[in-house]
Amino acid sequence: MTSMKANRGDERRLRPLRRHSYRLSGAEAAAWFSERGLSSSGDSPVSSQLQISAEELINDDLVARRIWHTALRARYTHENPERSVTLALQIEGQTAVSTPSLSVVLTENDAAVFQKLEGVTMATDAPSARVEIELVPRLGSTCSELLLLPCNVPSPAASALVSILNALMNADDDPPPEVSAALMRAVHASIDALFLERLPRERRGRSSERLFHDALAFIQTWGHSPALTVPDVIDAMHVSRQYLTRVFTTRGTTIGRELRRHRVQLAQIQLSGAFVSAAEAATAAGFSSVLSMRRAIESEGVPQPGRGT
Repeated sequence: MTSMKANRGDERRLRPLRRHSYRLSGAEAAAWFSERGLSSSGDSPVSSQLQISAEELINDDLVARRIWHTALRARYTHENPERSVTLALQIEGQTAVSTPSLSVVLTENDAAVFQKLEGVTMATDAPSARVEIELVPRLGSTCSELLLLPCNVPSPAASALVSILNALMNADDDPPPEVSAALMRAVHASIDALFLERLPRERRGRSSERLFHDALAFIQTWGHSPALTVPDVIDAMHVSRQYLTRVFTTRGTTIGRELRRHRVQLAQIQLSGAFVSAAEAATAAGFSSVLSMRRAIESEGVPQPGRGT
């Protein structure tokens, strides 16, 4: 069994979860959305009609919210660079999510991944419920477009994800930190499974260029997870290993190198922050150890970070 001896990385993962519950209406409900970057657009119902019921779960790796609210039309007015990628899973009703170039409508059991950038809008014309998960850390280019992950029936991954979050949010007492840490690992695993099961399958006529960029987008979205491997990327693209390998090699790179390069970029971002140890940076960037992180940084030919642990 893995040792539970604490180091700084363990301490970070074992910090207690922060849980909040909200029942708001009118201006207070509008202010709640505004604090999270969403401001009502000009054609939104007046704030006095807005109602919200929400539970919020916060730790160092993500923020999860279970939200029910009445009709709302809102626009993101600012972005949080540390929590820029959002996974939305529709529970009841419909939600329209729009970027400047793309728009999708989420119905029950649908999911979407999008970047919370200024100008992205969310709209509901009737009461709606969904789970939103903000993921960290990410590069600014993690999710260049809105990605719909449709599903017309409940899926195992979605059911597992919602069940774990409900258990954490509905608990009468805060679970011990080690229990919370184990459950949060299950949350991350369920998110990975949701994405893997719903990634759009290869369509006829998809060009090698499109396949290359789809694979890069997948790496950029989930490369922070130590569980992600080269075979996972291949499986997610629904093509043979030989074909995807050829797509990358003809462009002067490999799947493994792009995964390593992405994790090195994540590590550099982490190491540039104050009070972040090498162990914490390695974990957040998807490396199994500080040694593997340093070897990857050296192989990429970038400046070696400090030797703190």
